[in-house]
Amino acid sequence: MMTPSRDSSMRAADTDRIQVAQLLTDAAAQGRLEMSEYENRLAKAYAAKTYDELDRLSADLGSMTSPRGLGPARPAPSTLLLAIMSGFERRGRWNVPKRLTSFALFGGGVIDLRYADFTCPDVEIHSYSICGGQTILLPPEVNVDVRGVGVMGAFDHVGEQGSPGAPHVTIRGFSLWGRVGIKRKKRQAG
Repeated sequence: MMTPSRDSSMRAADTDRIQVAQLLTDAAAQGRLEMSEYENRLAKAYAAKTYDELDRLSADLGSMTSPRGLGPARPAPSTLLLAIMSGFERRGRWNVPKRLTSFALFGGGVIDLRYADFTCPDVEIHSYSICGGQTILLPPEVNVDVRGVGVMGAFDHVGEQGSPGAPHVTIRGFSLWGRVGIKRKKRQAG
């Protein structure tokens, strides 16, 4: 997976863990890993401390190629999702940017992070709903910090603890006569 000249007992960085998580996600998408095995390996990848631990998680997958190559992971560009008397959806495989802003005015949207590729270890989501609604779906392993406020509306709060080493998502914003729903949801076997 990495260059052969590196020492496998060296400590791995967050970007290395993210890269292995992306390789595992590719293998699951190709049907090379069952969903339960994928989730098990994904949790171990985020908890891995050394390159050796990461290598063992993807060694049996052969010579997979990642669309991003084997270079260091780079954050996706900041993204704005708008729903003004309309809607937006981010589902399936997509690159989660370091900063994502969503705004719903008399509209709604869904941000599903369960099958997404995290391009950096810390993600900020700024969600604003005015007379509208949004749903943010989180996989079980991510760590989350919610700092949103609902005024004559709702801004959900969920348990913060995920898996050690997994990406950390900070969700901020407000809801006025609307809702920002935040839920942890397992991936579907498929």
